[in-house]
Amino acid sequence: MGLMVEPWYFANYVDNLGATPSLTVPGVNVVPGTSNADGTALALLPAALTFDVHYIMVGFAGYFVTGSAAYCLADILVDPAGGTAWKSLIDDLVCGYTDGLTTNIDIYTWYHFPILIESGTNLACRMRTSHTVAPSGGRVVIYAYGNPTRPDAWWFGSGVETLGITAATSKGTSVTPGNTGVMGSWTTIGTSTARYGAIEWGPNGTDATAATIQYYFQLGRNNVQIPGAPTKSIFVGTAESLRMSACYGPSWCDIPSGSAIQVRGTASGTAEVWAGGFGVYGVY
Repeated sequence: MGLMVEPWYFANYVDNLGATPSLTVPGVNVVPGTSNADGTALALLPAALTFDVHYIMVGFAGYFVTGSAAYCLADILVDPAGGTAWKSLIDDLVCGYTDGLTTNIDIYTWYHFPILIESGTNLACRMRTSHTVAPSGGRVVIYAYGNPTRPDAWWFGSGVETLGITAATSKGTSVTPGNTGVMGSWTTIGTSTARYGAIEWGPNGTDATAATIQYYFQLGRNNVQIPGAPTKSIFVGTAESLRMSACYGPSWCDIPSGSAIQVRGTASGTAEVWAGGFGVYGVY
C-alpha cells in the first residue's frame, strides 16, 4: 500500500475575463506596435495583486492579418509600485497567427509559468508585430494563482529565460518540418544558461500564403524529445491563422544549463517552412 499524499490547493486566484460573460471579448485588447516597434503597455488586471502569485496562465487570440505575414511578440511586464514604471518579467512570447475569436473559450495560444510575483505588483502586456498594420481584434487573458496550501508540493521559479527570438523582426527561430508524417531534423532554438524546472514554447506562423495543413511539433533537448513536454498539434488555415492543441498545465522538466533546446515537426502533406519560427521559455 502506498502512502497517501496530503491534498492541497491554491488559496488565491484572480483573472481578467471581465464581470459580464462575452462571446468574443474576454480579457483585454492589447494593440501591438507596428513595423517591429513596441506598442503601448496595457494593464492586464484592473488593480495590483493582493496576494503572492506562484503560477500564471497567459492566453492570446486574434493576432493575425488575412493574406499577410503578421508575426507578433508579447512581453509580460510588472511594476511593484503602481503601474507607472514597467519592467519585463517574461520577454517575447510568440503569438502571431493566432486565430480570431468565435467564443470566449477560443484562446489559441496558452503559456503556463510557475513563477513568483509578489503581492502589490501590477501586471501588463506590451506587444509588437512585423506588419505595418496592427491586428485590431486581439485578446489577452490571464489567470493568476497564489499561495499553495502545501508550499512543499509546488515548485516555482524566480525568472524566465527566452530562447530563439529576433525582436528586430518579431520572429522566433525558423523550423522546417518533414513531409507526410516523417519528422524533420531537430532545429536548435537556443542553449539554456540556467537550470529549468519548467519549460514553455510556441510558434509564430509560416508566411503570407499559408497552406491549409495539420502539423505535429515536438520539443527536444540534445536530439531527444523532452519528457513531459507534449507534442503540439497545430492546424494552419489559409487566412494566415492557426489553432493548436492546448496544454492544460506547465511542462515540468529538469534541464541543466548548457543544454541545446530544439524543435522538430512533421506535416499532413508537403510542409511549409515556419518562417515566423518558434520561441522557447525556460523557468528557472
